[in-house]
Formats: sequence, C-alpha cells, structure tokens
Amino acid sequence: MFRGFAAELRLVQYDPRGFGLSEAAADLSLDALVSDTRAVLAAVGGGPAAIVTPVTAAPLGIAFAAAHPDQVSALALLGPEIDPDRRASIVRALKRADAELGRTRSVINPTMPAEDVEPSRALANATLQRWEREGVRERMQQALLDWQVNDLLPRVACPTLVVHYPERATSDGAYVAGRIPGARLVNRAGPNAPPFNPDIAGLAKLVNEFVIQHAFTPHQPDAPAFDAPQGSLESPR
Repeated sequence: MFRGFAAELRLVQYDPRGFGLSEAAADLSLDALVSDTRAVLAAVGGGPAAIVTPVTAAPLGIAFAAAHPDQVSALALLGPEIDPDRRASIVRALKRADAELGRTRSVINPTMPAEDVEPSRALANATLQRWEREGVRERMQQALLDWQVNDLLPRVACPTLVVHYPERATSDGAYVAGRIPGARLVNRAGPNAPPFNPDIAGLAKLVNEFVIQHAFTPHQPDAPAFDAPQGSLESPR
C-alpha cells in the first residue's frame, strides 16, 4: 500500500505515540497526537499536505483536519473506526487475543475470511506484548477509547475521501461520510480494510487520484511560513 502511494506522490509516514518506532508518552490524548503531526509536517517542510489514515488512526486525521484546516489539502480515511462503543468491543477483543481464533474472529470481524484470522491475531498480539513490556498496555487501550471525534466531523472543511467496507463489521465509513460536509463516500468490496484487503493496488490508485485532484497550488515565496510547534522530534532509541 505504501509503495502504491509513493509511486506518484511524496510519502511521509510516521508512527503515532506507542506504535511502530515511536515510544509511548505520558500524554496519549488526541491533542498530543495532533501536535506530533504538526511537528512532523514542519520537519518535512510544512503543509498543506494530504492526510491519509487507516482504520483506528482515523480519529487522528479527523482531529488534525479540524484543528488545522490551512495545513490539509485533502483527507483520506480508509475503513475508519471512530465509534467509542464499537472501539470498546475491539479493545475487549484485544485483551483476550490469546483466546481461540473463533472467538477473536467473532468479536472483531464476524465476516473475516479464515485465512486472515491468524495474521490479524498475530498483529494484535505483537502490539499488546510490546505495550506489556513497556508497561503502557492499560494506558494505550484507554487512549483508544478516549479518541472520540463525533463532534469534530462537521468541522472538517477540506476535501475528504471516505473508503468504506460495508462487509466489515467495525467500519464506520458510512456514518463518517454522512457527517463530514461534502465528503465523498466510496464503498469497496471485501470484509477487511488495509492491510488485509487484497485490493491494495486499487486502493492506492483511488487515494492517489483523489489527493492529486485536490492538491493545493505550491506556496508562493511571500506566503506566511508554517511555524513549527515548540519542542523537537526525537529519533527512536
């Protein structure tokens, strides 16, 4: 998927606090994650930029677009999951990710193909084990529940693409698209959002075309500079 995005566009990828190469921090609020996103954007030359967020990262993209509309040329939400009650079900499923595959499958995604169950569970387990080692498991799981953005949806003013997977039990795509003014809703086949949906090439093409269509004209030399937030980005240890 990332190679597909980078085929036509400059791709800047970063891991939010507690995920991937980024360490967890004391503050796991959406405000803190939005500040991190500003810092990343400033570090690579400033915006506006297209923000692309998959699945449970959707609240971050929504919050950033609502807080900094001048820095977002377009927003793409891929299989967004924002419903707090549904996210609570996901968290409960993660807590018992070592249970039999059938129960994990029935809670997270009842329509998940059998061949995707084990990779999905392995991914969830790897994340949980890392949080356990770092002593942040409970805080990270609570943060997922606290990232609520329902009230922010009407404030998203940039062109927005919402990719919805109707067969996926946890996708809130239709609801999100209905609450963001002028959002474009695209339904795609399959019960799984990235990274498990097989049509990654088609998804990348769809996103790239939308981003290019709504790309801003490059800043003029006399345009106001984008001010970086206080602090600096630290390299992972």
